[in-house]
Amino acid sequence: MSINPGTFCPDDVFIVAARRSPIGRKAGSLSGLAAHQLGGQVITAVLQDAVQAASSATLTQESLIQSLDEVIIGQVFTAAAGQNPARQAAVLAGIPYSIPAWGVNMLCGSGLRTVCLAYDQLKVTKSSCGGWIIAGGQESMSQSPYCIPSNVCLRHRDEQTVCSLPHLDTVKPTNTVIQDGLMDAFCGILMGETAEVIAERYNIDRQQQDQFAVNSQKKYAAAKASGYFDAELTPIEVPAKGGGDEVIIVTTDEHPRPDISMESLSRLKPAFAKSDRPGTVTAGNASGINDGAAFLLLCRGDQLLTHAHQVRP
Repeated sequence: MSINPGTFCPDDVFIVAARRSPIGRKAGSLSGLAAHQLGGQVITAVLQDAVQAASSATLTQESLIQSLDEVIIGQVFTAAAGQNPARQAAVLAGIPYSIPAWGVNMLCGSGLRTVCLAYDQLKVTKSSCGGWIIAGGQESMSQSPYCIPSNVCLRHRDEQTVCSLPHLDTVKPTNTVIQDGLMDAFCGILMGETAEVIAERYNIDRQQQDQFAVNSQKKYAAAKASGYFDAELTPIEVPAKGGGDEVIIVTTDEHPRPDISMESLSRLKPAFAKSDRPGTVTAGNASGINDGAAFLLLCRGDQLLTHAHQVRP
């Protein structure tokens, strides 16, 4: 496609490719993959899309990877995930160690924050830099572990090993999904309880919340039926249970429930009810605990012009 260079400035920033995994439920079809394994597959698809969208034959996947400035990944649940999960995802996507890869934790805003950071970085870099950044987020809430602090463990030493044995009769393991993501670090209340406070403050009753949930599910169903998600969904390979080389291909979102109704939602009990507050937030009108990944490839306008990517409003 021919692009008129007068329609944008060389330092304008564009989204060249965008992909996401299906959204898996906790302990669902994606639970066998760590967050970086989800992210690596989605980043690979983003890179492939960018090369296919270019009119210039000079842009290959290898040259695009070498032109990357960095990879920025939002991830909240990193307990026991290994050093720098952003680097792990990048390497799985074939991105070499020479390309910086780093993570962001801003809770629910982590993934979106990486896009803002990528935009800012591309706006201030000189044209001599690569001009491409991958930004997005990855999470496996299913694989977030229970933890026991090492300072409450018995220590046993011999000549060969140092072993830690927890006082299981006195220590309660910490659920890192709650501790690191769903529990306010300052007020000590869960996100669902925060929603109850907001609902009470702004007079958002149970029926309004349920109706919003039903409408949201209907919008999802209509978008899916129209093929709206086809271009962004990346099939994810998951090792089959039992080992071996067999894999399962996951292509469908698990969390949405488009068949729900006001009647079915009305039968659900509030999850955060208290003696002085009946509660309005339920499993049917609240966010879920899920696994997934989503990434964008952003570039400066000079790179867009060089490789003649299609510009869409």
